[in-house]
Amino acid sequence: MGGLILLRVRPQRLLLTATIGVLLTMPFLVGLAGPMPVVVLIGLAALALVAGLGIETFGVLWDTTMQQEIPQEKLSRVYSYDALGSFVLIPLGLAAAGPVADAIGTEQALVGAALISFAATLAVLFVPDVRNLSRARP
Repeated sequence: MGGLILLRVRPQRLLLTATIGVLLTMPFLVGLAGPMPVVVLIGLAALALVAGLGIETFGVLWDTTMQQEIPQEKLSRVYSYDALGSFVLIPLGLAAAGPVADAIGTEQALVGAALISFAATLAVLFVPDVRNLSRARP
């Protein structure tokens, strides 16, 4: 759904909007941390929808930015490095998640993950090039 929305909505600040999209994923993590009566599951489903819209917004605008800013003859190489940087630490994070949750509790681990993600994403917003990069004119 996020990709379909971005077919019509064309934000001018690509990386700023993409980063805000990432921020939309954090309430879902916090929502998973608490106890869940059936009524809360409806709210959690809404948070999951918002998180999906946010992550798709990030993906579409990140790819748009890469294609706009990287010369075509270097794009595949840059995409390779981007994929490596995106995926290389996932196994380490997955291996650490269980022991961390066991040591501090699942709820605390989920809230901690949301706080770490929030702090890292907020730090990205302090980079002027992230805030100021504009969509190229067609």
